[in-house]
Amino acid sequence: MRARPEVTVAGRSRTRVDEEAATTLLLGTVRRVANEVRSLVAELERLRSENEILRTEGEELLAVLTAITRWLGRRTRVPRTPARPRPSARRRREVAVPDRPVQELAAQPGRPEALVAIGGLELDRMSRSVRLEGHDVPLAPREFDLLAYLLDHRGEPLTHQTLVRAVWSTSYTGDSRALRWHVNAIRAKLERFGSVPVQITTLHRIGYRLDQRDDAGGRK
Repeated sequence: MRARPEVTVAGRSRTRVDEEAATTLLLGTVRRVANEVRSLVAELERLRSENEILRTEGEELLAVLTAITRWLGRRTRVPRTPARPRPSARRRREVAVPDRPVQELAAQPGRPEALVAIGGLELDRMSRSVRLEGHDVPLAPREFDLLAYLLDHRGEPLTHQTLVRAVWSTSYTGDSRALRWHVNAIRAKLERFGSVPVQITTLHRIGYRLDQRDDAGGRK
């Protein structure tokens, strides 16, 4: 009995065609799975950041409520303050200090600026508000403090330890995840409202640096 000739398709054997089709299908499946994994990782990072923000805001709210409770407890038994003798006219002239608005005090050398404006970005320390291109940017308290510190030291490389001590007021800097989540949250919230005139650059194993962008979108 003679062997059955192998069927060919455009010069290639059917077996070869079937193998190529199976390989193409497998590659497509692998790419889809990889994209889904990347999406899940990004969503996990977002959830972690939101969880850290909620935890931080909860701690701050608890501290405020505790302070109010203590204040209310003291109000029920406030001791009477004895009258202090009035200073003489000469003494009043010596200690008199002219009244100055808060904005002027904030602008003194060594003090941070009350209002920082770069391009369409404005940070107001008096109202603790941030606006970008006329839109209010809703930042959590820690995010506001972190952005303000970065703006005050724009162009300077800042280590994780420096930022944590300045914003969280703690000497413990062993875990930088909270700092990374807050930086990512600031980036995401600013990018919702258009072109951002500043860029927060990650310095590998060092920290972060905030730079002002030029008209071409680069670092100034």
